[in-house]
Amino acid sequence: MKDLALPVVFTVIGVMGILKTRGMGGSNVNFFPGVEKGFRRPLILGILSLLLTRTSAVTEPPARLTAIMKTLPARIFFVFTLSFLASPDVENAIFLSLLFLGVIQLLRTKEERERHPYIF
Repeated sequence: MKDLALPVVFTVIGVMGILKTRGMGGSNVNFFPGVEKGFRRPLILGILSLLLTRTSAVTEPPARLTAIMKTLPARIFFVFTLSFLASPDVENAIFLSLLFLGVIQLLRTKEERERHPYIF
């Protein structure tokens, strides 16, 4: 059960954050308005969307991209970016990322969690 503590914390923080920033009482917290404006530009959104969702479906990803995606900072960035594409709001994207990572780890079997003991 000890190995489930962090995924449960991530899941709870994700759910509570989403409820706090978007759901409860119509509150609309916006800590990063400049970042959202920059990410919402069609060029940026288009490139990120194609890079993250279409590369493997259309062609084999380039070796450099595959190598980059194996690094921890890139993994964090790509999970956040996918969350941002799902909900173009920085606060929601952060909490959706935490929720996703927590749920994925909770869905893993004990053997899978032994092979992948961390969220990433």
